[in-house]
Amino acid sequence: MKILLAMLSSEPSSRYPSVVNEPYAIGIGYVYSVLEKAKYDVKVVVASNEDEETSDKRFFETYNEFKPDIVGFSMFSSNRVSTFKTMEKLMALPRPPRMILGGIHPTVMYDQIIRKYPHVITVIGEGEVTVLELLKALEEGHELETVKGIAFQKNGQVVLTGQRDLVQDLDSLPFPKHLRHVPEFAGGHHERMDGRGYPRGLTGAQLSVPARIMAVADVFEALTACDRPYKRAKTLSETLAIMGKMALDQHIDSELFRIFVRERVYL
Repeated sequence: MKILLAMLSSEPSSRYPSVVNEPYAIGIGYVYSVLEKAKYDVKVVVASNEDEETSDKRFFETYNEFKPDIVGFSMFSSNRVSTFKTMEKLMALPRPPRMILGGIHPTVMYDQIIRKYPHVITVIGEGEVTVLELLKALEEGHELETVKGIAFQKNGQVVLTGQRDLVQDLDSLPFPKHLRHVPEFAGGHHERMDGRGYPRGLTGAQLSVPARIMAVADVFEALTACDRPYKRAKTLSETLAIMGKMALDQHIDSELFRIFVRERVYL
């Protein structure tokens, strides 16, 4: 069974125009990893930071090439419009795929969605375990009522199955492969080159280059931020002077700081 996961264009006010890499909720990454571990053929399209036209183009290019049996949409209120439009295009196809909706919007608005789109199944709350059980039920022809944590329409009525318990041990879920280094990058920004930082007391030699870059960026952002009620924003000259001293004190990577200044990365 082929499954295409998608997170489509958000409204302009919810996009990040200065962000090069595509931001997306980690939930869709976990669902992807769970399905991959279960040996499903799965692809993902994340276009939440794209305009609607680009998002639509990327989705259908992947859809037409991959030809999935099931399409799963990750939906927030901010991308519901583009998602509904794409769903309607899929429904107009001669052989539309089965569609599953997950995310905060369908969790709250499942009744309204299902009454308008009666062939859609919504996943309520956490989806990692629910999606696996749902796919098994669809594959084996079991009644959908046997799957906890979903809503669907049957005989003109919206059916909400029993509530699924939350996953108690998050480590039991396979961490998304493409995000496997993120904990190290993000968790190392309070470490120091001399090993006197926290939480793990790592030295510069034990930290990856991206983690050391993150530390430099974090210090710069913290010093120049103007939205912190406990301090005023530092000027650029003040910030670079403080960071220069931090580099001498082995708080941050001195070579990376020299590159930061020389290449004017802060602009």
